[in-house]
Amino acid sequence: MALYRHVDGATALEKATVAALLAHLPAIPDGGSWEERSRAWVHGTRTAVGRAEGLPAHVLRHWVHLPPVLHALEDLVTMLEVDGPVGIDAVAAANALVMHALMRAQAEQEVRDGGVRRDLSTMRSLRDQLP
Repeated sequence: MALYRHVDGATALEKATVAALLAHLPAIPDGGSWEERSRAWVHGTRTAVGRAEGLPAHVLRHWVHLPPVLHALEDLVTMLEVDGPVGIDAVAAANALVMHALMRAQAEQEVRDGGVRRDLSTMRSLRDQLP
């Protein structure tokens, strides 16, 4: 209840928390090819977003309302337009990079949360059917 003295309600608290967490999104690195820069950005973003439980799922659902994500998309398009795909291809590539980072972070959280074990017994039972 002490937090509600500083915010107007649960929605405001959620927005402030998400904004604080997304403030740590990495900038697009300087130097290197657009492929190298994209790869580094995706890796950094996946790591940053994946640190907060539930953040990847939240961002996947609400990214169009989150200024840090929209700014990242704009920065990616700008970077791509310089020495990568251009026009609608740059927009599509930027969207794909953002979604890949978010979905990968979400998948990694699901694996950790589910306590997935590396159990190969099912695969061993299907050994004759696998390549």
